[in-house]
Amino acid sequence: MITMGFRRNLKKRISSEIAKALPFCDKDVLVSIETLVNNGRKFRAMLFYNASKCFGYENEETLLNIAAALEMLHRASLIHDDLVDQSAIRKGVKTLHTQYGNTAAIYVPNLLRDHVIEMLTNHPLIQEDLTRTYTEICTGQLYENQISRLDEISWQDYEKIVELKSAGLGRFALNIAHYLAYNYIDKENPRDIAKIGAMLFQIVDDLEDLLDTQQSVSTDIQNSIKPAPYFFLSPNQKKKLYSPKDIQKALSQPIVLQRTYATAIEYLEQLNNELRTWLPDNEFRVKILNDVNLRFNERTKKYKERLK
Repeated sequence: MITMGFRRNLKKRISSEIAKALPFCDKDVLVSIETLVNNGRKFRAMLFYNASKCFGYENEETLLNIAAALEMLHRASLIHDDLVDQSAIRKGVKTLHTQYGNTAAIYVPNLLRDHVIEMLTNHPLIQEDLTRTYTEICTGQLYENQISRLDEISWQDYEKIVELKSAGLGRFALNIAHYLAYNYIDKENPRDIAKIGAMLFQIVDDLEDLLDTQQSVSTDIQNSIKPAPYFFLSPNQKKKLYSPKDIQKALSQPIVLQRTYATAIEYLEQLNNELRTWLPDNEFRVKILNDVNLRFNERTKKYKERLK
């Protein structure tokens, strides 16, 4: 009940802060942005909340403010990401640039980011960490763009992109939860755990995209953006990816899907072990572990159905 109440309050707080961040936007634009930002389970914000409670921190107003800032920054980065990738839909909702054009998709995230920094004025260390996190995300996007021009990239390149683009907000969530409770920064555990989690769910994302919209994955490979299943093809198979049909056929091979899923399972086991080791043993650790495993099972449902 406590978690559900916090989730409801978080949604209201995000809507309120978006209105403050974008005072000159028309009502219909604000509604669209609120829908985009409030869409989804808010996994990172709830990870932050549950980790903070797990460590014994109790100030609900501070948790609400930081969780809203975290979620708003995450969604701001996705709006930019969708623009760069020219994605029309995210989680069943039209992307911002599709609805209101590129100008909105450039400046709205910038305004959200600036407002998030203002929200954390009373917490300079947290403000600094979140700013650094956003820099990492932008660096990851540029790095991905840079190596996309190469004829071939390695699994290590893939890991680096994921670490920069996707691990930062998870690291921030765990890092600040620990800092609020103990008043010092753990520089190692949050980063390591977040990297494992980011790899896990990026692989799951790639697997999900392949089973949902194979044409999209085919386009990614033709543009040199490689999803996880690509790395489980043989060198000879990679040389024969001449068309979207070739890519779809190669990546849909059972052995490729099995290896991709097995790799995701390895990361899931690592993540569970690291969280059990680092977090205190209480009901909030159970919630975090349940959330991780529920999210994994939901996202891999189509793959499991395909095996039947």
